[in-house]
Amino acid sequence: MIVTKLVATPLTMVFLMAASSVFAGEKLDDAKIKALITGKTVHGENTKRNTKFMIYFDKDGKTAIRKGPKKTRTAQYSIKNNMQCFQRKKKERCASIQDNGDGTYSRINNKGKSIVKWTKVEDGKKF
Repeated sequence: MIVTKLVATPLTMVFLMAASSVFAGEKLDDAKIKALITGKTVHGENTKRNTKFMIYFDKDGKTAIRKGPKKTRTAQYSIKNNMQCFQRKKKERCASIQDNGDGTYSRINNKGKSIVKWTKVEDGKKF
């Protein structure tokens, strides 16, 4: 029987740490966004306004129900061009979804800013 021994050298540790963070900061494509949110409740926070909310993305792929601190509202949503979009008040607002590598996701607007952070994603409608 041959037994090998793994020695963790500083170089090995640097490589392993780099490999584990490869996906942090990755922007999701259409398929990954769809798999992440369809039929699920997303818990989030608006970092600019310091408010928390939940959004359920219906399995029909079109209806999002948002429950916030003041009221619950419904909007149409879509996933296209590697972005998640909301249609509200005859205006479409789209953002890229970035995997932060720690179980959270950020909505990155067209100016490259993240104002909304998704902190938790769970199956089904949870409100």
